[in-house]
Amino acid sequence: MDSKSNLAPGIVFTTFAEVLLKNHDKSDTNEAVKETVRAAAIHNGARGKLLEALVKNLPPILMAVRSTKTARFEGAVSSAPTPRYEIWTYSEYRNVSDISSYETKKHEYHIWIDLDEKKHISVRSPDVRIKPRAIQLLKYLIERIGQRVSFEVVLKDVFDDSATGKEFEATNQNKIEQQLTAINKFSGREFRKHLFPDKFGPGLGLKRTFSDKYFVFRRLC
Repeated sequence: MDSKSNLAPGIVFTTFAEVLLKNHDKSDTNEAVKETVRAAAIHNGARGKLLEALVKNLPPILMAVRSTKTARFEGAVSSAPTPRYEIWTYSEYRNVSDISSYETKKHEYHIWIDLDEKKHISVRSPDVRIKPRAIQLLKYLIERIGQRVSFEVVLKDVFDDSATGKEFEATNQNKIEQQLTAINKFSGREFRKHLFPDKFGPGLGLKRTFSDKYFVFRRLC
């Protein structure tokens, strides 16, 4: 099974969860739900046939779920604890109601990032900041932890750049290297040791040894 096939179930799950949690207006038309699904699917990495399948098949399911009016369903929704968070840690993406247990060991992580903050300060080096592009690359890699992704695919997905060929190779590799350096500095220089070797050969990726070294989150409500 290729890497794209391995990623598909995770993309489907995260897209469904994101739309279900964020889109509660029962008056929305099917077309409006389709656009919401499309945006969420692209955000979570869906492309090509997978994107088409999600846009075609998820809206009817979401519309059905939202139209359910049983007392049990309404009770479950009204009693859901708030606030809720999206979290990326331990090789997983999950939605949780509380992150206090993680916050108690915040300084044990190499990387702790609150995506809702305007400025991202390192827990390892308080004078170090990280910029959105580096965070985008980090998030891309932790969502695929344990896998290698080709240099060309990373370039397209993260940098929206498909320029390849010998004349662009050094420049494009430098784009990625700059962001890896920024992430490494942000982590207290603990990040690079967890990268697979020869990243521009077999592909760029993080070893699973990094699974418990990061915590990235954002608020859902």
